Amino acid sequence: MKEQATGGFEIIVKNSSEEISKAIYQFIKFCNMQNLSLSVIYKLRLAMEEILVNTISYSFQDGNSHDIQIKINSYVDKVVLEFLDDGVEFNPLTVPEPKDIPLEDRKPGGIGIYLVKTVMDTFEYKRTNGKNILTISKKLT
Repeated sequence: MKEQATGGFEIIVKNSSEEISKAIYQFIKFCNMQNLSLSVIYKLRLAMEEILVNTISYSFQDGNSHDIQIKINSYVDKVVLEFLDDGVEFNPLTVPEPKDIPLEDRKPGGIGIYLVKTVMDTFEYKRTNGKNILTISKKLT
């Protein structure tokens, strides 16, 4: 039997960095309506921001406007976020973990995907019908 969502929400943003705050604002509003803990909201918000920044920065190379669809479903025991875009195919599961080097020797960037993987309970990717589909989830317990 398929698990029934207790709440669902969808956000569509354009591939512009100005759209990130709009998505996060709507997302936090939804989380508060679902009575999620601040700890869970913080981790999901962090993951959402990292994923959107990476998608907007690297996925679209044609200079055109594109939609990024974010589907959010809340269940009794978890929250699931699904990001869909029609950008360049990119499987974040193939990105190696960052090397353990001193902070002063580190170049900017390169740890966002790793950070998302560490704060989420699941991290899945697939490419279907010309779309990148990244699904993450966080347990509520």
